[in-house]
Amino acid sequence: HVSPLKAVVRFLLTAGLGWMERASIRPLFCKAALPAGSCLPAKSGPLCIGLKTRRHAFRALASSSQQQEELSANPHIPPHAFKMKETQRMTVDPGALPWAGWPNWRPSGRPQSNPPSTDPAASSTHLMMPSVQAKDGIPLTLPGTIPTSKPSAPHTPQPMAAATAVPNPLAHILSDQPLLQAADALPSADAGMVTLRAAADHLRAGHIAAIPTETVYGLAGNALNANAVASIYTAKGRPADNPLIVHVSSLEMLAGLYGPGWQLPEVYRAVVADAWPGPLTILLPRSLKVPDVATCGLDTMAVRMPAHPVARALIALSGCPLAAPSANSSGRPSPTRAQHVVEDLGERVALVVDGGPCQWGVESTVLDGLRVPPLILRPGSVTYEQLIKY
Repeated sequence: HVSPLKAVVRFLLTAGLGWMERASIRPLFCKAALPAGSCLPAKSGPLCIGLKTRRHAFRALASSSQQQEELSANPHIPPHAFKMKETQRMTVDPGALPWAGWPNWRPSGRPQSNPPSTDPAASSTHLMMPSVQAKDGIPLTLPGTIPTSKPSAPHTPQPMAAATAVPNPLAHILSDQPLLQAADALPSADAGMVTLRAAADHLRAGHIAAIPTETVYGLAGNALNANAVASIYTAKGRPADNPLIVHVSSLEMLAGLYGPGWQLPEVYRAVVADAWPGPLTILLPRSLKVPDVATCGLDTMAVRMPAHPVARALIALSGCPLAAPSANSSGRPSPTRAQHVVEDLGERVALVVDGGPCQWGVESTVLDGLRVPPLILRPGSVTYEQLIKY
């Protein structure tokens, strides 16, 4: 026999838990594992960060009707593309985009190692630094170089050679101008560009969309818009203490997140010159322009430059970096085709850009070069063997 009071309490608990499940509040009360090697500040926890994330999400939902009216007047985008009860699927042929064939993009994303020198005078002895064991990741032991001692030769004066310009190894990722100029040169009725501009307008307006990358399909939103980032967490059911990766299209865009005179840390220059654009994510000090909801209150942020022609074009055309975790419900396999996204997320994402199957099918490698020695926080498409060369 159950007393009336117990029955009422049981009913209220059941109804409350059911409401929290439908409203995606459950992640607030379960502490998910952080990415290896990362940690929360002492005064922050999953609960308070979760509440902040949900607050942003509720604001985004509250303002969706007003944004819908503003966006319906945009001539570039079909109004029905923003109805949350429908999913608009747009198709782009990556191979038809003029920048898809640019050789310096290295779309395979594999770091290019320099061939070994055959000059005996250039030989050197390599000293391996002792490996640092770490439970939260894979340690990298970087080689130091000690030149071999050789007898000194008599000095012979040589005529001064004319100064030659040293090519910048980062030149291929410095600016978005080559891509934007190539896009402007295409006919206005070009099917691929019509789709890309429509999707870029959609992202710039603060909405989210599933986009292709060379690794997996990502659920993208403006990384500088707290409401857009919160919508990503809500659509995925992602734990609110799991930070997102910020995707940029050029070093110029990345530098724009910091103050004047910012430069890429020296530790990353060689590997970024070879591996970007590609499936390598690096850890940088957090930019104050990136909201807390994207970094989960950490003092660092993860940054990547995708090699997929569609993804990089969307970032450049939207004019803003994109936060883009995998476009799947939290805990489910990462999608490698647009159809996987539609079957998984369904009506939770208003726009899916179909750029064909992904090349890798594995998430990007996350490298923390801010610590000594550098640490692989997440193994991925770029291997330990490739990174150890740097």
